[in-house]
Amino acid sequence: MKIKFFIAIIFSFAIFVNSCKTTCCHNITPVSFGANLNVLNCLCTAKVFVDGNEIGTIPGSVNDVTACDNENTLNVEFGESEHFYEIIVLSDNDTIAKQIGIFDVTKHDCVKIFFDLTK
Repeated sequence: MKIKFFIAIIFSFAIFVNSCKTTCCHNITPVSFGANLNVLNCLCTAKVFVDGNEIGTIPGSVNDVTACDNENTLNVEFGESEHFYEIIVLSDNDTIAKQIGIFDVTKHDCVKIFFDLTK
C-alpha cells in the first residue's frame, strides 16, 4: 500500500513539473531595442520601459536594428503576448525625445524596435 501511494505521489509530481514546462515557461522570444543616438549632439541616455517597468538602457547607437543580438542594442526576452513600450531619451535628466508603441511577441519571432531620432 505504501509503495502505491509513493508511486502516485511521484507520478503527480511529474505531471505538475511537465505542465509547468508546457504552460508557464515556453515561447520566450528575443526583443531588441535600438536608437541612432549619435544624431543628437549631446551625451544622452535612452531608457526603455515595457509594460510600465524599466527594463534597461540602450547601451549605444545603431543605424538600424537588424537582428535580436546586435551590439549597442538592448536585448531582452519576453513571453508570448502583447506589450506596451516606451523609450525615453534623456540629457541631464531632461526628456529630449520619446517613442511609445505596442509590440506583439509571437512564438519564435525576433522583435526589432528602432527609435529613429532623425524623424
